[in-house]
Amino acid sequence: MEPESTSFNPRTWVQPGVPPSAPEPETPPPSSSRRPAMLWLGGGVAAVLALGAIAVFVPWGAFTGKPGVEAHEAAAAAKPAAPTAPKFETMIFQAADLAQLSANLEGLGIPASDAGRAAREVIAALGTIEPMMVSVELDRAGGSPAIHALNAELGNGATVRLVRAGPDSFKRESVVETAQVRFREASGVYDDCTFYASAVDAGIPNGLVSDFTQAFAFDVDWAQIRVGDKFRAVWEETVTASGREVEPPRLVSVEFETGGVRRVFFAYVPSNENVPRWFDEKGQGNARSLMRTPVDGARITSKFGPRFHPIYKTPKNHNGVDFAAPTGTPIYAAGKGTVLFRAMAGGAGNLIKIDHGDGLETRYMHLDAFADGLAVGGPVTQGQVIGYVGTTGGSTGPHLHFEIRVAGDYVDPLSFENTVSEALAADELRMYLSQRKATIAEISQSPKVTRAAAAVDASSVRCLTDDLPPS
Repeated sequence: MEPESTSFNPRTWVQPGVPPSAPEPETPPPSSSRRPAMLWLGGGVAAVLALGAIAVFVPWGAFTGKPGVEAHEAAAAAKPAAPTAPKFETMIFQAADLAQLSANLEGLGIPASDAGRAAREVIAALGTIEPMMVSVELDRAGGSPAIHALNAELGNGATVRLVRAGPDSFKRESVVETAQVRFREASGVYDDCTFYASAVDAGIPNGLVSDFTQAFAFDVDWAQIRVGDKFRAVWEETVTASGREVEPPRLVSVEFETGGVRRVFFAYVPSNENVPRWFDEKGQGNARSLMRTPVDGARITSKFGPRFHPIYKTPKNHNGVDFAAPTGTPIYAAGKGTVLFRAMAGGAGNLIKIDHGDGLETRYMHLDAFADGLAVGGPVTQGQVIGYVGTTGGSTGPHLHFEIRVAGDYVDPLSFENTVSEALAADELRMYLSQRKATIAEISQSPKVTRAAAAVDASSVRCLTDDLPPS
């Protein structure tokens, strides 16, 4: 119930927005003559009639100071409508050179003369005819499309914006910003949590941690690294002067030291290949016949050999190694081969078998799901994602059960003797060593990332597997 605001004095009861009327005249004292009273009454009636006549021709607003209905309508009719902002249609396309840029603009309906003028202005501003991404704002107010504004960006981040200045001219509104390639370096120490958390905490971009671990996948068992193990990463990034990232960062050098043994690799693309591989200071590649740990960020919960089975509660030989990791963690093919089996298999859960030739076979069990495109009889490459960690079949928690068989016999994955790949030789080795020397010189001049400068707070990703049950 709203509080009552009306006065108890009836003389103050007026309609909102209407001025209170003048006080009523008091009744004159009684008189023996009735004529004066009639004159007073007649005068009052005349005054009321006169006011009524005036009200017919004069709006109430003349007395109150507020416009009447007619005044409002007149004012509304006299006030011009607010102009609406023009709407432009944005079209985006790629162009490889001046001719294609001009042709694409003409394809949007822009006159050839205007399209050519805009294309020449873009090339003059960027100073190159490299492929570019173009965004055009079209003005269709005149019926046929016209360029209102145009943005062009090269792959290295250099950009230019043109805005219509007149019927036959454009104005450059933005400054061309060219990207530069630079090296960044970060190092740290493993601190009894996950390597991922330690690496991100040290300043290594989180998107590069998986690439780092895969570079050492043949030499380092990430589930058994020790507190105090040291690591270092150098990556290449392409950014503009303002710090805008143009391309994702790329690792160029990795280093890991454990148990007093230090390994360093550099990325190099052999002349007959198009994907970088890792090589040491002598040109020996990091690749082996099989990866020791085919899953990132895992910890060993059960090794190869006799054990007390956690489900059957009886002594039973364990024919592989269990790597505990969160559900959905990618699982990699330990080596190049052909898929033999991909299906649900009872206690093994979702199971994959891969034939690597010469009697060598690997098995991956309890998967949550298979990777798209993985089919029986199809090829797989080393390091290719084949599935994801899960807890299907006879399992007490999310993990990967990984087995190696040689000629049908089970082999301990942690002690399996890997075959070393061939080292670079002759001209290929000379080119690699020359590139490595130049890279080291540039790294020596690169800025180092400190913990305080790390872009990602590792506290939110620490110890991801601590709450996982034994498998």
